[in-house]
Amino acid sequence: MFEILYDLIFEGLFRLILFLVKLMFKPLILLFRKLTGGKKTSAARAVTSAAEPARQAPAPAGRLQPIETYPQTDPAFSASAFTEKLSNLYVQLQDAVHAKDLSGLRPYLGDALFGRINGFLEQQRGFGVVTHIERIAVQGVTLVGWREEGQCDVITAKLRTRVTEYTVEEASGRPVSGDPAKECFLENEWTLTRSVGSRGKPSGIQTVRNCPHCGAPLNVSRTAKCAYCDSVITADDSDWVIAEIRELSRRV
Repeated sequence: MFEILYDLIFEGLFRLILFLVKLMFKPLILLFRKLTGGKKTSAARAVTSAAEPARQAPAPAGRLQPIETYPQTDPAFSASAFTEKLSNLYVQLQDAVHAKDLSGLRPYLGDALFGRINGFLEQQRGFGVVTHIERIAVQGVTLVGWREEGQCDVITAKLRTRVTEYTVEEASGRPVSGDPAKECFLENEWTLTRSVGSRGKPSGIQTVRNCPHCGAPLNVSRTAKCAYCDSVITADDSDWVIAEIRELSRRV
């Protein structure tokens, strides 16, 4: 009998506590239904809604500014000369990948980017294959904008290019991948950096005119390696370097 009485008392207390909890949260439930229009909200939608204000927030101080404003920072900067230089660098980079030799472009490649490309070339040497990149054409270069990030000025550019790309065994010439008859259309995003406060020459990208090792005249628009003493000319903080290359699209 006492056990039944205890069960009734326990059940009564449980129902009372449950009633009080519902009473406490009822205003919050009504308010939530009012805000959501009485519809059920999934967890994914709730997370998306919570993220929307962040997407609509003002851009940070390092947001891209129009490239037309960069001459206010560097009066010697020329957008047209810079665009032409990027076109030339693109062609030189493809030739360097085919030759498996990045030494001539080392001053213009950031450390991380140089390491990745050089690692790819080391793999090709190990497998005994070579990638042919032919019929190279830069169809357009767009300077998206610039920003200041930390101690660097950063320029973002988009390059639209066309190439034929295929890989063969280096010894036998036997095809491994790709098709020399098919053109590939690419869009890449380049990120270039140099130290804040640097000033360029009218060419847009500062170049070294004489080899610091032997004094011979240099044509750095064609190579960053001295043709007389084979010394690689390293860039200083006032030179633009390619920090990152990101492929945006590829179609055959």
